Amino acid sequence: MKKFLLLPIWIIILSFCFIQESAAFTGTIAKLLGKVEHAIPEEEVVKLTRQIAESGDLTKVATQLEKSGLSKTVLEDTYLRVAVNQSKLEKSEAEQMFHNLSGVDGFKETLRKVAGVNSNQGKGHLQELRIANSAKTHGLEVVSIGQKFDDGIKKQLTDMDVILKKDKSTFLIQSKNYESASSFNTVKLQGDADSLLQYKQASCRDCTPVFFFTTEPPSNVRMLLTKTKPDVQIIVGDAESQVIQLKMLAEIAK
Repeated sequence: MKKFLLLPIWIIILSFCFIQESAAFTGTIAKLLGKVEHAIPEEEVVKLTRQIAESGDLTKVATQLEKSGLSKTVLEDTYLRVAVNQSKLEKSEAEQMFHNLSGVDGFKETLRKVAGVNSNQGKGHLQELRIANSAKTHGLEVVSIGQKFDDGIKKQLTDMDVILKKDKSTFLIQSKNYESASSFNTVKLQGDADSLLQYKQASCRDCTPVFFFTTEPPSNVRMLLTKTKPDVQIIVGDAESQVIQLKMLAEIAK
């Protein structure tokens, strides 16, 4: 007669919970780079990356891609893989962005800018994606990235970098990826603050406009913004700490 080993009930319960959690975790990685339907082969992505570097211009390559009839998801996948090949993103971070942000208004267009050859502009747009990615990870809704609008002040359309929602609060984010205190330009910042306030006035009176700075602004700049633009909040830190502080702001606003 065979003898069966009777496991303690707590081991059975823990094992079941582990299986359930593992299954849930596996289910969260819904999109892997290069694995979506009709994805471009990796050798073609490498070729595209080389063409962008050699031509010094993303526009021609991107225009050809977007006229080829590829789906929005495939284009997102392609731009992310180009950014990985350019060493602008680690593959793990790119896949998390793909999972969290695919389909969000402005995601594809911002990825296209990141894959360009303008490194300074690309860093700024990459920071916007990191903010949006962190926001989604922390349970906020990402409404849009890089939304174009006419503020009636500047001579051309301007961007609302990221719009986020938490419960009943909506936040209008202008992200400034400054590397040093010398990068702060008070005239430009005041203009950007006016754009935030104009968007709030025209489209979202209950929204909270916020500057996200990666570097602490000089005390005179902070004091000037606080005095002249008191309705614009200031948050400093990396993308994740910015989002955590924003969640605290949403809690206070409840």
